[in-house]
Amino acid sequence: MNFFTKKWASGALSEKEAQQVPRRYQKHLEDIVPKLAFSVRALAFGISLHDGLVQKIQKSGRNLEITIIVGDIQSGYQTLKLTYSSAKLVISKEMQKNLKRKNVVEIIYDEIDLGTKAGFIHRILTSTLEHFEIQFTDLSISLKPRKNGRK
Repeated sequence: MNFFTKKWASGALSEKEAQQVPRRYQKHLEDIVPKLAFSVRALAFGISLHDGLVQKIQKSGRNLEITIIVGDIQSGYQTLKLTYSSAKLVISKEMQKNLKRKNVVEIIYDEIDLGTKAGFIHRILTSTLEHFEIQFTDLSISLKPRKNGRK
């Protein structure tokens, strides 16, 4: 994570430093928005993964699909499927084990960035203060209402 780091999430930064992080990230997004694909822009600005529960992560050829339950009691819950094209998952072995188990990994923050050569990067910080990263060239998004809440 480049902005929402473990130190930031755990409260290890001073109050002043912690308050600057969201502003720095917002400025970063404003700087890169012209280079973002529409779907990546929609993820960065329109879909909150905060408190999302990872249901499944699956690699299929060069694509990676992550299914997450997002939302809250007030707005309702939805099943979000993110399908990353030409995806590379950068992850620790421990986090990989956790992601294989349904309802174990809760997302607290995520970041969108540009890749070094081409494409995009999606970084995800979890409630255990571990993170993983997806490098990809395109993204498709599916969002469907859930009838049975978060679980």
